[in-house]
Amino acid sequence: MLTIGIHIGHFTIRISQSYTKPGDSHIQFGTVEWPSHTHTHWYSCYGGALPNAYDPTSGKVGYEALDEVGLASVARLDSDFFQKLLGEGSEYEEVSRIWERVQQSFRNCPALRVREPVHVGLILDGIELSPSANKWRPWSRPADRTPVLVERLQVLGKKAGLQQYDVLSDRAAMERYVSSQEVMQQGEVIAIVESDYTRLWEVTDPTRGLLRPLCSTTGIRHLLTRIERTEASKEDTLRLLLEELQEPGRRTAQCQGVSQWQEERLFPEILRAVRQLPSTKAKRKRVLHFGGEGAALLSAIAVPTDRAQVADWQASGLYMLADGAAAVVCDARMKNAEA
Repeated sequence: MLTIGIHIGHFTIRISQSYTKPGDSHIQFGTVEWPSHTHTHWYSCYGGALPNAYDPTSGKVGYEALDEVGLASVARLDSDFFQKLLGEGSEYEEVSRIWERVQQSFRNCPALRVREPVHVGLILDGIELSPSANKWRPWSRPADRTPVLVERLQVLGKKAGLQQYDVLSDRAAMERYVSSQEVMQQGEVIAIVESDYTRLWEVTDPTRGLLRPLCSTTGIRHLLTRIERTEASKEDTLRLLLEELQEPGRRTAQCQGVSQWQEERLFPEILRAVRQLPSTKAKRKRVLHFGGEGAALLSAIAVPTDRAQVADWQASGLYMLADGAAAVVCDARMKNAEA
């Protein structure tokens, strides 16, 4: 059985495939990319990932949806989408057809064009499965609907050979990602830029993947709220931001609201947490790694050199959550094989 991690972010859907080599228990990862979409100008904006985009009218998904209606007009796999997937009636039928097309897109990736069934670890970035709590009854918490979603996904996944789903938290994925890294050391720090939040974690035990939360601040959705108020063209602004997210410094000068938001909202909380870390007496400094869909937004941060050093930019950081999810389900497969 293939084991993959799928991270559904604000803009992109990224997939990582996990595997082990004979005689080696360490988990390896392979980035799953879509074939070059030669009939559109969008492919480079997404860095080979599948766009989190669909057109409800035509039913097209990914790049085809962007070609159909444009970046500013596509719908997304978001909280509303998954809450409808948990519902009944015509709304459920509509989104279930969209999800089946998304699954077909997964299987069109060269790495997944095989008959072998797939076990999926799924990260729903910033997605709530239950409607917001009633403001008049804040003490009433909605029930966890994750088990129901897993059942629905497994029913819909049978046709595409997506046999098993696990819906995972970002922390569970990050812990397993850390424990799968042979070079991660105690005291290193990871910043994950997600849809709703940017979270900073200190590695306290790399072997077991134990993490200590250091701080949490705003994420990509807050940035979008800021720049959409100030930039003239939503379509152009979103495209420039997308290109920036694939590679640091690629288009920052043309999207003016980004640097202001970084300095005012993103960097201060991160820097405050880094300054509070004790300085290391050893020659080796703490290393600060960036991950998540918005990892590139942190590349310009200047951290105190006596506290940490910023790791060189790695595009693989964009797949960090997908890697972690893939590692979780790879563990499950190995345990089942041993049982």
